[in-house]
Amino acid sequence: MHIFFRMEDGSYIAFFELPEAEPTGRDERTQEWVHHLALNVADEATLHAAKERFEQHGIEVRGTQ
Repeated sequence: MHIFFRMEDGSYIAFFELPEAEPTGRDERTQEWVHHLALNVADEATLHAAKERFEQHGIEVRGTQ
C-alpha cells in the first residue's frame, strides 16, 4: 500500500505499508525518538492546533509544550 497526503503548502508526504511482508522489527539499540516525522509550520498557534489534532487521533506527540 502506498498513500499520499497533500500538505497545506502543496507538497506531499507518502507512507508505505507492506501488509503481507514479515515484520522487520526495530533495532533495540536505537532510541525510539529517532523514528520521527518533523514538519515546518507557520507559527506556534498552528503547531499547537496540529498537536491537538494528532493527539485526538491517538498519535503521540513529543517535543511541544
